[in-house]
Amino acid sequence: AYCLFTAQQGQWVQDGPYTYKNIFDASLDALYVALGRIGRGSLPVVVGECGWPTQGHPAATVANAQTFNQNLIKHCKSGSGTPRRPGQIGCYVFEMYDENQKSTAPGPFE
Repeated sequence: AYCLFTAQQGQWVQDGPYTYKNIFDASLDALYVALGRIGRGSLPVVVGECGWPTQGHPAATVANAQTFNQNLIKHCKSGSGTPRRPGQIGCYVFEMYDENQKSTAPGPFE
């Protein structure tokens, strides 16, 4: 649920004053903190690839992919941003459908 943007309040993660309702925001804020520590905190960030597999793991289902992609798009378009950086999130969804010509050498999730 934390990965699918569907976590309930008891599943959220508290980090000091910041409440994380999903792993996407927690990961993005971890990047913002790291950039800030090297003096690049104002660098614009765009998520280049984000998606959900449909094979290779019990949670890699078409239903979960649909839930993730819909909730990711909704979240990024909402303008709410992350707990540390409110505002618009630039994000590209990676492979909305399976490619039958793509190698699965990296693993069945690919």
